[in-house]
Amino acid sequence: MFGRMGRKKMSGERSAGTHIRLPAYGQALLDVLSFENCRFAKLLNLSQSSLDALVSFCDCNQLTLLLRHLARPHLPDRIRLRMDRNYQDFSLRFIRLQAAVLEIARSFENAEIDLVLLKGFGQVPEFAPDPMVRAQGDVDIWCLPAQIDHAHQALRELGYRSVGESESRHLAPMIREKTWTWTGDYFAPDLPIPIDLHYRLWDEDMEGIRGPRESDFWQRRSSLPIGGQNISVLDEADTLAFAAVHLLMHLLHGDLRLNRAWEIGYFLNSRSEDELFWTRWQNMFPEHLRQLQVLIFALVQQWFACRVPDIVDCEIRTLAPDLKLWIRHFGWSPVEALFAPNKDELWLHMALLTRRGDRRRVLFRRLFPAHAKVANMARSSGRPGAELTFLWRRTLHHARTLVSSGAHGVKWWRLKRATRQFA
Repeated sequence: MFGRMGRKKMSGERSAGTHIRLPAYGQALLDVLSFENCRFAKLLNLSQSSLDALVSFCDCNQLTLLLRHLARPHLPDRIRLRMDRNYQDFSLRFIRLQAAVLEIARSFENAEIDLVLLKGFGQVPEFAPDPMVRAQGDVDIWCLPAQIDHAHQALRELGYRSVGESESRHLAPMIREKTWTWTGDYFAPDLPIPIDLHYRLWDEDMEGIRGPRESDFWQRRSSLPIGGQNISVLDEADTLAFAAVHLLMHLLHGDLRLNRAWEIGYFLNSRSEDELFWTRWQNMFPEHLRQLQVLIFALVQQWFACRVPDIVDCEIRTLAPDLKLWIRHFGWSPVEALFAPNKDELWLHMALLTRRGDRRRVLFRRLFPAHAKVANMARSSGRPGAELTFLWRRTLHHARTLVSSGAHGVKWWRLKRATRQFA
């Protein structure tokens, strides 16, 4: 299933489309994003309305510039010109992003505050062929908990103010702009640049899953030259580990970031023959953290037909039986949920939890979520009517998925029972 022959089989199933419930433009997009089987036939056969739906989907999921990079010669003129304009606008925003990072780094250095730049510039070039195709909406900075208040004050002195609500891993986002209006343009050069101040990378209490030992990540940090200045970033292997567990967190919350998944696939594909790196990777992390990463690697491999190194292939084979079972029967569900709602990731979360109390808590939270916090986030966006619109969409989403979630839960229970009886 998960060896080299398994990879070929899974790629063939995806191409045939017999096991995946996606609209035509979704299938076309996955064909373009595939590493070993990149094809453009379905893209070329899309109707005008399907092409418009594809562009809208890519805008919302930070995939527009990547699609332009991979398929520009195969796009109709009107869409190609539109994406060229998006690229030019983001070029201006990219300059602002870099300037913001450099200014903050200098300010923190003067205040003797240590930082690590997460994601963004810290993940190029290993995770993308060009920094300009890696859409970046905000700046993520990690500080030690003891310095987080000083970092927050330093940003205030630069003119940033808090908006929205704090998360379990970082403070409330901070922006500089006093007033701004959402125009529907995801690439507007003057969009605010939110700063997320992280004081931890993983929330074990929230997820119920043991995460990375963050003190090790901090001790191994390195530096990256950006704009003539050295900025602290995670060690290369830790960058990959953080990208994987961060994607897993979003997946378990029903919020798959397909663009970030593709970036992990890009890393795996381009570094598949680097035995020195993967040996170091294997020796660096404890088993539980490697398992979380290879769970994501197995899914990314299935979605994008990327190459994986032999060491990772062997690690995938050691995944717990319930995780392999979920990948086999529900592995495409997170991608499908981007187009039609489902909550099949809930059964993956159940498989990762070891305590009954955590299972009850997560089950109740996912099936009957409270909307107060997300409503505050929507309100802080500044979009007229954003709160009511968001609450309505989320209420409709959860109502639509409640019955199917129960049915899929029964299916999951039966699959596990049948597998254990067979074993």
